[in-house]
Amino acid sequence: MRSLSIKFLCYGATMKISTTIISIPLAMMLCAIAFSVTSLSMADKTATALQVSSDMSNQTNKINEIRYNLSMMRGSINTLDADIEASRKPTQKYIDDYQRRRKLTEQALLELDQLHNTRYDDIIDRSQALIKIYDFSMSQILNLQNATTSTSSKLSEITNLIREEIGKAERERIDFINGAERAVFTLKIFAFIFVLLSLCLFGFSLYIAKAKIVRRLNALAVDIGRISKGDLSKKLTNFEKNEIGDIFSHVEAMRQSLVTMISTIKGNVYTIGNSSSELTTGNNDLSSRTEEQASALQETAASMEQIKITVENNTDNAKQANVLAADARRAANNGAEVMKNAIASMERIEKSASQIAEITDVINGIASQTNILALNAAVEAARAGEQGRGFAVVSSEVRSLAARSAEAAKEINNIIRTSVDEIELGTGLVNEAGDGMQNIVQYVTQFSDLMQEISLASEEQKTGIGQVAVAINQMDSTTQQNAALVEQAAAATASLDDQARHLNQMIAVFNTEEVDEEESSFPSFVRRPEEITA
Repeated sequence: MRSLSIKFLCYGATMKISTTIISIPLAMMLCAIAFSVTSLSMADKTATALQVSSDMSNQTNKINEIRYNLSMMRGSINTLDADIEASRKPTQKYIDDYQRRRKLTEQALLELDQLHNTRYDDIIDRSQALIKIYDFSMSQILNLQNATTSTSSKLSEITNLIREEIGKAERERIDFINGAERAVFTLKIFAFIFVLLSLCLFGFSLYIAKAKIVRRLNALAVDIGRISKGDLSKKLTNFEKNEIGDIFSHVEAMRQSLVTMISTIKGNVYTIGNSSSELTTGNNDLSSRTEEQASALQETAASMEQIKITVENNTDNAKQANVLAADARRAANNGAEVMKNAIASMERIEKSASQIAEITDVINGIASQTNILALNAAVEAARAGEQGRGFAVVSSEVRSLAARSAEAAKEINNIIRTSVDEIELGTGLVNEAGDGMQNIVQYVTQFSDLMQEISLASEEQKTGIGQVAVAINQMDSTTQQNAALVEQAAAATASLDDQARHLNQMIAVFNTEEVDEEESSFPSFVRRPEEITA
């Protein structure tokens, strides 16, 4: 018996909780169904007995009513028999009373016939026979025949028969009532037995629930409470193969996962702490360098602004120089034109001087010829004597005039030659000046082109410097933003470092060093399978 109970308990330890939870209510449901079927059967019998008793009571009432009517009919017949000879006129009263009683009797017989009880067929037949006899008697009375004696005897027989049937029906009713009371008593006994069995099953289910579920859940609550406090060092050992065993297995898997996760988190927190420290140092360096770069960019922006102003001034000066070079170019061109005109005038003067020299040569030749003619005239005047004295005077005057003309022509010729030499020298100088003016014009043109190119380059340089200034300003703004981001990153890194330290403090409460101690998951009243087999 002891080994059987131990095997039952071991089977209960390995049985599924769902099977246990389903089997106990199923057993109670089967008992309830059996009790319900029995109760319905007893209730059906009791209802049948009560219905039969009610029907018999109704039938008894109808029979009593019939018996009363028959008694009244018999009294009426006796009275009629006594008074029929006394007077014919009062007989009509009894006839009317007969008709009424007859209708009531027929109605009672009809209601009795509707009860469909074969045991009253004899009474109904005899009553109908009595009615027929009564009808016959009344017809005899109407026909003034005397049939009261036979009618009275028949009525007595029917009355006795009805009295016997009423007694029999009363006894049957009492038997039915006693049977219904016994059925009710039996139903109460079954109800008491069902309640007792239900209490036993309920107590047994409570015992099983406490032994199989509550204690294991308490043990599981203790283990989970230990895990919730950070103690992950103790393994959860389970020997049950049911839902609670599955819960223990899952909790153990969760513990192992937590151990792995906490160990990983510890390593990661250490790495994050080191990385955050390095990030903090790097962000501080980057912040200082970014500030230095921002200052340098601000200085560069100021320098570029000054360069921009200088280039704008240079551009304006180049524009003015370009304008002046254009004016100088126009002036040089005008000077070149003037020199060309002067050279042409000098060439014309040289030509005129040559013509004058030719003219003086002609005059000098004329003077020479005149002088020769004057000498010839003087010779002729000398030959003429006194007659040629006037002619000699004229020839001497002509000779002196020719001499002065020749002298003047020589001087003019000398002056003209000197002028021609000077003119040739001036023409050479003017030609050289013209060539110089041409070179000046070329140089001024080249200078104007260079100044124009310088002006265009200054414009482009001004535009480029403006773009560079805009880019430097953008770089300055970006650097300022980078500095702000670096400061935010430094703050975030410091916050990350604090959070890493806080997380390290939080996970420091978890004990992840596993111990080899094993705890049995069986209740105290159930031994391990190896202990049972031993």
